[in-house]
Amino acid sequence: MKNYCSGSMLNWTILMVMVIFSFSNSLCAVEEKMTAAVLDFEAGEGVSKGTAMTLSDYLRTQLVNSGKFNLVNRENVESILKEQKFQMTGFTEKDVAQAGKLLGVNKVFVGSLGKVGSTYLVNLKIVDVQSGRIERAETEECESENQLLAGVRNLVNKMIGLPTQPIPKVAEAPKPAPAPAPPPPPAYTYTPPKQYLQVSAPAGKNYSFIDVLVGYSLSTTMDLKFKRSTNMYAHWIGITLNNNANYVLGSISWKNLKTSGTIPFGLRIGGFFNSVLGADVEFSYESHNIVPQSVKCTVDGNPNWTFNFTTSDYLTVKSIPIWIDLLIRAPLDVVEPYFGAGFGFSLNFIDGPTLKGYTKSSTFSAPTYEMELGFGVRFPFGLRIHLGNNTSIFVEGRYQINEVSFDRDIKNENDSVSTKSLQFLCGIGSLF
Repeated sequence: MKNYCSGSMLNWTILMVMVIFSFSNSLCAVEEKMTAAVLDFEAGEGVSKGTAMTLSDYLRTQLVNSGKFNLVNRENVESILKEQKFQMTGFTEKDVAQAGKLLGVNKVFVGSLGKVGSTYLVNLKIVDVQSGRIERAETEECESENQLLAGVRNLVNKMIGLPTQPIPKVAEAPKPAPAPAPPPPPAYTYTPPKQYLQVSAPAGKNYSFIDVLVGYSLSTTMDLKFKRSTNMYAHWIGITLNNNANYVLGSISWKNLKTSGTIPFGLRIGGFFNSVLGADVEFSYESHNIVPQSVKCTVDGNPNWTFNFTTSDYLTVKSIPIWIDLLIRAPLDVVEPYFGAGFGFSLNFIDGPTLKGYTKSSTFSAPTYEMELGFGVRFPFGLRIHLGNNTSIFVEGRYQINEVSFDRDIKNENDSVSTKSLQFLCGIGSLF
C-alpha cells in the first residue's frame, strides 16, 4: 500500500512539471511579441505620396505576419497623433519616441522612400520608445517600382533576423535581330526628267518678242454719219425717208450700229527694255459691216427717226491698222501680266454698194469705193506665259476705237465712220 502511494505521487509530480513547463513556454511566446506602431513612409523626390502609403500598409502586413509584433492599426495611430497635434513629417528620433509613448507601444517603425536616378531607395528604422534610440536601420535598393514589395519583405526579414531573398532583376526586352542589309540597287544610267515648263525670261529680264495673233470681236459697233453743207437727197446715200427717195436733208447719223465681220489677226514686234516698261508695234487686219436691224437715227438734229437696214452690205469698212503700244508688266517668273495704252493709224477701204459719189467714175453714181486714212486709240491687257525654247504664249483683251473720215469725192461733203471693238486674242511668240 505504501509503495502504491509513492508511485502515484511520483506520476502526479511528473505530470504537473510537464504542464507547468508547457504553460511557461506559452507565456514566453506571448511575452516575446512586442507592441509596435508603424508611421507612414516619408515620400522623397520622384515618389508619389500614394506609393509611399501603399508600401507602409504592406510593411504593416508583413510585420504582423512575422508573428513578432502586435501593431496598433493605422486608423488609431492617425487618430491619436492628430488628437495630440503631433507633426507627422520632419520628425527626429526623440519625436518618434514621444509618438510611441502617446501610442503606448515599445517600438516604432519609421522609414522613407526616395529615388536617385532610376534607383529606388527604401530605408527602414526601428526606434526604441524607452531609450529614444535607433535599434536598427536597414536599406534596400530597387531598380524599378516592381521590386519595391520584395524590398519591403527583405527589410522585415532583416529586422527580425531571418534570411533575405534576392530581388529578381527586371527582365530586359529582347533586342530585335538586326535587319538584313538591303540588296545593292541595280546599276542604271540616270536620265534627268524632261522639263515641260521652264522660264526663258527670268523675272525682270529684258527681252524682245515677235508674236502671231488671232482674235475674236466680243462686241463691235459702228457710228455712221453723212453731212453736207448744202442739201442732199436721200437716194444719194442709198436710202429712203418717209418712203421718199427724194427726201431733202442736210445730215443723218446712226449710233451703235450692230456689225459683223472677219476675225482680227496680225503680227507684232516688241520688247521690254527694263524690268517694267516695254513697247510694241502691231500690223493687223479686220473688217466690219452693218447687219440688218431697226435702229434710231438723227435727221437734221431730230433724234426721233427710226430706220431699217435690210441688207448686210450697206456699208463695209476693211481696216489695216498700225498700232504702237506702251506696255507695263509685272515681272514675274512664268506668268507675266501686262497692260498698256496705244494709238494707231489705219488704212481703211470703205465699200458702199448703194452710196453715190465720184469714187468709181466721173459721173455721180453708185457704188462708192473709197480708201481713207484713220486714227485710233486702244487699251490692251493680258498675260504672257513663258515656255521652253525661247517661246511664249499669250492671251489678251483690248478695247479699241478707229475713226475714219470720207467724202465720196463730193464737194462740201463731210462723212465719218467710227468702229468700237472689245476683242479677245491669243497667240504665240518667239523671244530673243
